Parts: sequence; C-alpha cells; structure tokens
Amino acid sequence: MADHSDSSSSSRQPHRLFLSLMIGGGISVVLALFAIGYLTLTTPEPVPDDIYTIMQKVLLGVEDIQDLEQVVKQYHKESLI
Repeated sequence: MADHSDSSSSSRQPHRLFLSLMIGGGISVVLALFAIGYLTLTTPEPVPDDIYTIMQKVLLGVEDIQDLEQVVKQYHKESLI
C-alpha cells in the first residue's frame, strides 16, 4: 500500500512539468504572434518613386537611380551638341 502511494506521487511529477511547459509554450506563442502582428501593422510602407522617374527607368531600361542620372546627363549633353 505504501508503494502504491509513492508511485502515484512520482508519476504526477512529469504531468506537472508537462502542464507547465504547455502553459509556458502557449503564452510564448501568443506573445510571438502579437509581436509579429504589431510589427507588421506599425512598419511604414516605403515611399514609391514618382511616376516620371519610373517611366524614365522603364523607357531607358535602367535599374539603378545613379545610372539613370548618368544617362539623363549624357542625353542632355548630346542634345546640346
């Protein structure tokens, strides 16, 4: 009879550990989802370029803005000649 009471108390110990791990894990998941949602909703969207710059990039086939400025300067030099 004494052995039976010892085995029940020792078998309850892993259940308490499992329960505390489940509660801690659940709270961690909820906090992580809250943080992800908060950062997603509060991060400002990048400012898009104006339509003139976008059209010049498309027409000239230029990827980088510095390259675009060089192409425009070269075009203006050639048009003055």
